[in-house]
Amino acid sequence: MLGFAFSAMVLAAAADLLFGGAAIGVRDVISALGTGPEGPATVLVRDFRLPRVLTALLCGMALSAGGLQMQDIFRNPLADPHIMGVSGGASLGAALYLMGAGARAVASFPYAGGCGLAQTVADGSLGLAGAAFLGAAAAALLMVAVSSRTGSGNVLLLFGVMLGFITGALVTMLQSGAGESALRLYCSWSAGSFSEAPWSRLILLLLFVAIGLAIPVFSARGLDAIQFGDDFTLMSGRSPRRIRTAALLSCCLQTGAVTAFCGPIGFVGIAAPHIARRLLGKNTTAVLLPVAVMCGGTLCACADLLVQASALALPAGSAMAIVGIPFVMGALMRR
Repeated sequence: MLGFAFSAMVLAAAADLLFGGAAIGVRDVISALGTGPEGPATVLVRDFRLPRVLTALLCGMALSAGGLQMQDIFRNPLADPHIMGVSGGASLGAALYLMGAGARAVASFPYAGGCGLAQTVADGSLGLAGAAFLGAAAAALLMVAVSSRTGSGNVLLLFGVMLGFITGALVTMLQSGAGESALRLYCSWSAGSFSEAPWSRLILLLLFVAIGLAIPVFSARGLDAIQFGDDFTLMSGRSPRRIRTAALLSCCLQTGAVTAFCGPIGFVGIAAPHIARRLLGKNTTAVLLPVAVMCGGTLCACADLLVQASALALPAGSAMAIVGIPFVMGALMRR
C-alpha cells in the first residue's frame, strides 16, 4: 500500500505540473526538471509550477500528520487541526500579525519576491509563521485543558467547533477595524493559495514541516500506547503528558507554517488518515503515518489541480473543501 500511495502522489503531482494558464507538454516538463536549455517553458516550470506543486505536497503532508496525531491523543477519529480549532487559532494569530503590528513588515506578502532566506525573514514571512504558530499553540493548549476535564469525544468536537467560531468572530472584529491595505492583504491571504511561496519561503516551509514530521516518527510507539488511555501508557513506561506535548508541538509547528504560507486549508487532516486506515485497516502509527502523509499530499495536489483546471479564480481553501469534505462525510457515515 505504501507503493500505491506513493504512486498516486507522484501521478497527482505530475498532472498538477502539466496544468496551468499556459499549455506545456510532458517533454517540456521533463526538460525543465533536468538539464534542458533555458526557455519560457523551463522558467515557467522551475520558478512557478514546481514551487506550487511542492508547496501543495508539503501542505498535505503536514496537515495529514497533524490530523493523525490529534486523532491518536484525543482518541477521536474525527479530530484534526481544522475541526479542533487549531487552524482557527493559527488564523487568528496570522490575522493579528497581518492586520496589526506586522502589517508593514508584510506589506508585500505574499507577492514579494526574494532570492533567499534572508529576504524571507526581511519581508515578514518568519514573523507571520511565528504568529500563526503561537495562535495554534494557544488553541491546542486550550483543547488539552478541556480534554483533561472530559473524556467525551463529542464534547471535544463541539468545543473545537465553538473555538473555531470564536476565533472567526475575533478575526471579523479585527477586519472591521483594519485599514484598507491591511484588509486587502488579509483577504488575499485568507482565500488560500499554493502559488504564493517562492523557493525562499518554500525552504522555510520545508524546515517547519520536516521538524514537525520527525516528532511522530520518533514518538510513534507512544502515540499507539496513548490510544488505550493514560493508565495503560503509564504502565508501558511512558509519560502521557510528554506524548501529548510532543504531538501538539508537532501539530502546531506544521499547522502554523501551513496556515502562514498557504492560508487556512481544511479537511486534509481528517480525510488523509481515514483513507490510510481504509487502505491498511487498523494498524500502528508507524505504519499509518507514511501512507497518511502521502494521501495528504495527493489530496492537496488534486485540490491544486482543480484550481488550475477551473475557469474561475478558485481559492485553494475552497478547492480543498470540495475534495476533502466527501471523505469527512464518509467517515461520519461509517461511525
